[in-house]
Amino acid sequence: MKVTFGEAALAAVCNSKHRMVRRWGLDGFEYIGRRLLELTAAANLDQVAALPGAALTRGEEDHVMIRFDRDRVVIRAELVLDPRRGGAGATLGSDGLHIVTLEVRPRARTR
Repeated sequence: MKVTFGEAALAAVCNSKHRMVRRWGLDGFEYIGRRLLELTAAANLDQVAALPGAALTRGEEDHVMIRFDRDRVVIRAELVLDPRRGGAGATLGSDGLHIVTLEVRPRARTR
């Protein structure tokens, strides 16, 4: 899937190791970077839903929410569909995700 961002500031952070490390730490950079790479490697929403630790919720129209690892990362996005497909089944073979928000919560500390 092609992954794009709704805000230039979010795109700038997610496309820069330095900015991601500064915002979320090295652990956050590695974790979020891996999750974004997994999204780009997925061919469709079925594959996104099958990612380890992922939970996908379909909303109205072409909106989706993807939660990773018990809400450690929550992505709200819009599907970007190939206009050549058309029809009701088009959302199953979506060509991209347009990320509107990306929330990151720190990893829970264990004792």
